[in-house]
Order: sequence, then structure tokens, then C-alpha cells
Amino acid sequence: ELSPAPAVPGPDGAPPEPRLLDSGPLAVAYSTGLSDGSQITTLTVRLRVAQPEPAEVTAVAGDRFLDSAGARTGQRVTVPIGGHDVPVRIVRSVRQLPGTGPEAPSARFGGALLVDLPALNRHLQAEYGAAVEPTEWWLRTGPGKTPEAAAGLRAFPDTAPAQVLVRDEVAERLHDDPFGAGPGAAFAAATLVAAALASVGFAVSAA
Repeated sequence: ELSPAPAVPGPDGAPPEPRLLDSGPLAVAYSTGLSDGSQITTLTVRLRVAQPEPAEVTAVAGDRFLDSAGARTGQRVTVPIGGHDVPVRIVRSVRQLPGTGPEAPSARFGGALLVDLPALNRHLQAEYGAAVEPTEWWLRTGPGKTPEAAAGLRAFPDTAPAQVLVRDEVAERLHDDPFGAGPGAAFAAATLVAAALASVGFAVSAA
């Protein structure tokens, strides 16, 4: 409960801040003091439910990130996520995370980390009252279900068909593409695929 502020203003003539009490339902009463004129102010009240301390945010790091940050597996680093500094412990490293090759935007900014979204959001909520939303989904289907899953995703009204990238379809196109015969053309094809992997909205593969 926020108690009513004292009727007597503070030494500077400004209204004093309300005090927080532990009992009773939430209520707000605020005295405007003795100042002449009117001013609209906003009082923000943030309610927090008692809950266990959020678990440590862990991550899988690409080699490019480790080189750029001068970090190593097992080390704790501070990473800016969603406008906030988040402490992250690197528990494993891989040569390269999917969609983060040399042509991907992440390569220009020091590599990439793979973190657990629920754990990250629990930390952001506990510390800052914030959360981040995913911009890309990686999906795995059951045996023989890939075409059905891809068709269902492409049928969503707010999803462009080109946003759904199916690994089997990409492999088939690369296999049938005649420009893959020469080394130079093969390199160009790999570049195009890397760029596509970095910009997709959904990625679907068979189990």
C-alpha cells in the first residue's frame, strides 16, 4: 500500500514522495503541496510477485564471437540484449551457428551467441521488467512431415512463402542447379545460401 503523502510539503515547497506500506490493498493518495499552478504528473507503480532467483543465462558461442570478445568456454561475459546488459556464461563453443556464416550480419558485429529464450526473458523480467521476442524459428518435423509442415507455415496470412526455408528443398535446388559445376559458381552459390539462411523467418528440416 502506498500511504497518503503528508499534507505539509517538503523544505523546498515540493510535495513529498509517498511512502510504501506492507499491509492492505494497493491504494494511492498524493498531496500536491503548496505550489501554485497545475502540473500533470505520472506515478508509475510496479508490482512484483515474489519468485525464486532466476537461473543463470547460459549460451553456446560461435568461434567468431569467442575471438572477438577474447572469451573462452566457461567464462562469464556481459552481453547487450534488448537494450540491457545481461551476464551470460558460455558453456559450449561451436565453429559456427546456423545462419551466422561469414556473409551474415552477425559476422560484422563480432559473431553470435545461442541462448535459451525463456531463461533470458526470466532474467530480463526480474531485473528490468522487460522481455525480447524471437524473430526467427528453427523447427524439426517428424519423419515424412516436412512438406505438410512447410505448407502449413506458408499458409499463414502474415507469412510470405519465401520466409519459410526448407533444408530438403534447398539441397534439391543446389543438386539440380547447373551453375554448381564450376568452383567459382559453387562459391557464389554458397554465398547466396548463407545470405538466405540469415534472412529467413522459419527454418524447417526433417528429423
